[in-house]
Amino acid sequence: MAIIDGQVHLNHLGIEACLGAMDAVGIDGAIIDQYPPTGTRLENGAYRYAYAMSEQAVLRFPARFSYVARIDNRDPDRDRLIAEARSHRGCLGLRVDQPSRAEMAGDGYGAFFRAVMEHNVPTWVVLPGRLGELHPYLDALPELPVIIDHAGLLERGENSRDHPFRGIDALIELARRPKVAVKWGHVTEWSAKPFPYQDALDQLRRVVDAFGASRVMWESDWTQTLGNQTLAEMFFSIKLSDRFNVEEKAYLLGRTALEVMRWDRPEHEVDTVVVGADVWEEFLHKTKNSGRLPHARVEVIKAGESTPAAGRTFSTLRLPNATTVAIDKLVEAVLFGRIARVD
Repeated sequence: MAIIDGQVHLNHLGIEACLGAMDAVGIDGAIIDQYPPTGTRLENGAYRYAYAMSEQAVLRFPARFSYVARIDNRDPDRDRLIAEARSHRGCLGLRVDQPSRAEMAGDGYGAFFRAVMEHNVPTWVVLPGRLGELHPYLDALPELPVIIDHAGLLERGENSRDHPFRGIDALIELARRPKVAVKWGHVTEWSAKPFPYQDALDQLRRVVDAFGASRVMWESDWTQTLGNQTLAEMFFSIKLSDRFNVEEKAYLLGRTALEVMRWDRPEHEVDTVVVGADVWEEFLHKTKNSGRLPHARVEVIKAGESTPAAGRTFSTLRLPNATTVAIDKLVEAVLFGRIARVD
């Protein structure tokens, strides 16, 4: 299964540092929210955001990175920017980050959300502890494609150690709305337990039971959680948990992000490689001398010794249900768990 981190502020550390962390943990792709934001101030006071670093990451590594845009509700070109958002390479959707109560009151975000629904743009909404403010919009716009960011929970400095997960009930109220999904992140910060944070996993189990795993996507936001949990701790707390079955983990840790955000990653994930006997020794030599450990997901089979299981299979031989590639592509697949798209 593809492992997708639902949010990272890549510009805190840079593209290479982020890739290094992803490779170390086994994360195949990540969705960037460029924060702190960059851009220019318009005459009316609105902020016009720019995404140079996100665009560079997508251009260099289109299978590893995508991003979301931010659009100021006061921008005079708001509707056009929303309509065009997904036409930009690698841009999957939008993020609305903590608009004030006054901005959300009445129909303050009505035109924004109507444009989002009209153009079917997946939109993350950050409203910690304020999910009730979304209900009037969701009543009026039942097809609004909203993803509740950070599970709707209060953030550091605002939450209570006495009742740290009290916002989960308000989140679960939204499960009855089929177009609402959840980004699960920052919740382990409120855990009273050591890794793997069983009390946080109890809450995730509740959310998955309510929404279904196909509407819950994991995010690390690890550049913002330094000093609390590491990227590896947050990822493996779910991956190694016995609270979720294999299919649920596949959705939580990647499939939901790909489907909800409609990310058509330009790369094949790899389940199995089948190596012809004539190049077996060469294959072993290249992999052993690569300086990397093999990816744990990929099964390696020497042709004739066993039959590949169902899945995405690549081989140096022409085999049924397998894509034929050169030996160097198989080495790439074994080391990284993925292979550049082969047409």
